[in-house]
Amino acid sequence: MKKIIHLSFLTTALFAVVSAQAQNIIGRFNYDSLHASYVLCTYGFSDNTAGLGQYNNGWSSSNSPTHLGPYSNVGIIDNGPMAYGFNWANPNIVSRHTVHTDTSQRDTLTNNNLRCIPQGRSSSVRVGCFRGSYICQAISYTFTVDTSLYDMLKVNFAALMYNPLHPSIQQPRMLVEILDLNNRVLANMDFIVQDPMAQGSTSSIPLTWHNGIGYPVGATTSNTFYNYTDWTPIAVNLLPYRGQRIKLRFTTFSCGQGAIEHCGYAYYTVDYDNLRLTTLPIVMKNNSITFKAPDGYMKYEWFLNSNPSVIIDSNQIAAIPIGEAFSCILTEYSGGNRIIGSVSAPRTPHSDFTYFVSGYSGSDVRTLHLQNRARLTNDLLQTDLPDLEDFHWIIDTTNICYQRNPVFETTLGWHTISLVTSSGSTGLSDTLTRRIYISDENGISTAKTPEITIYPNPATDKVTVAGGEVKTACAIDLTGRTIAVPHTASDINISALQKGIYALSITTTDGRTAVRRLVKK
Repeated sequence: MKKIIHLSFLTTALFAVVSAQAQNIIGRFNYDSLHASYVLCTYGFSDNTAGLGQYNNGWSSSNSPTHLGPYSNVGIIDNGPMAYGFNWANPNIVSRHTVHTDTSQRDTLTNNNLRCIPQGRSSSVRVGCFRGSYICQAISYTFTVDTSLYDMLKVNFAALMYNPLHPSIQQPRMLVEILDLNNRVLANMDFIVQDPMAQGSTSSIPLTWHNGIGYPVGATTSNTFYNYTDWTPIAVNLLPYRGQRIKLRFTTFSCGQGAIEHCGYAYYTVDYDNLRLTTLPIVMKNNSITFKAPDGYMKYEWFLNSNPSVIIDSNQIAAIPIGEAFSCILTEYSGGNRIIGSVSAPRTPHSDFTYFVSGYSGSDVRTLHLQNRARLTNDLLQTDLPDLEDFHWIIDTTNICYQRNPVFETTLGWHTISLVTSSGSTGLSDTLTRRIYISDENGISTAKTPEITIYPNPATDKVTVAGGEVKTACAIDLTGRTIAVPHTASDINISALQKGIYALSITTTDGRTAVRRLVKK
């Protein structure tokens, strides 16, 4: 199986590294891919004289033919390490769109305080460059929304903008937008620095701005600073765009009056995710369970379903009394609302999944579809809960995937798939492992868990188990006596058994049990 990882941040899960082959996985958002097969990435730039282009979604109507904005080139420019730093005497203006892959790199205009790549990720993309001069720069991603796999887009960004004290329309700024194929704006988030001391902004999103360095030596004299934000998550609800082909567009604007040192640029990553609650360790003395809502929302409002008019907490994390049904209203930065709820009760996780395969018999590559059927059980009422907490897949023992229903390319033959489900409030986890064999039968690709068999039979010293990995084994003679037998993952040692007929009881690592008739010679 290809080493293909999908990542998403979970409360208690380990971070994994996205491999260079990650663009092959169906469902991952390829923000750093040049030519993804199902996400079209384009880029470009245009003049921004006196703020022109700021809300010009057509981009070409007021720009020269060579500056057609975010749709004039396919892919992303990657100028390598030379584009990462800033040298005022020799700035690299062509670095306006670049992929960052050096996880140790820090932004020089923030006094090296800002990571160019957030912790836990192997790459980021920067839109915008270290010098301005009337430039609007943009990257656009066109993709089809499939909410059967995911219902939320997570954008994580860190912006750096100089504050030249211009009118707001001429300030360096950043836009994150969702558009339809006619460039009609469906949702937008606007970031702009106005306060020269970096204590706030007129952005539609309240951000904490920090002071970087002032003007580099030799540029000009000023007491204002390059202001930057820490890495900040934004959640975008994809349900309103179900089945549609839409665009995600990042745009940065430099100084609208033409000063080349008045720049604005941003780093970002993008991921798919699903809306869910997670729990933190239970606090029995308060008779409550602590719940954490997803990152990336502007406002959180928790209430008990028995009294919905009273907001009991307005933080991302809230303690809910045990036994209470509750809900949380999540307000998006783009203006919409989502609601998620559950029952506050100790919960036991139960892992379960199904699968099927698709592909063509003439190729070595198949597409394996995994469908998460895990659940949490309310230990108080012994009923299933509507939410699912932390989970991850382990694919062929080494690759970790956090997508709810992953779909990925793989090869013919044996593969080991595990689903690990856990609950933070109880510290419990449950793992289901299945050995899956992918083959072609009559020209049709199939995936199945084969029957457990033993061979040779009759046998003298050992038998080999096919169809699963042995977890436990014992032999039962004709009197009903149970006899322990040594075993490995694939073989059972029967050399100590007397000659005769036995029932060989086998339990596999994926939870199946089989009893097979054995003849010992």
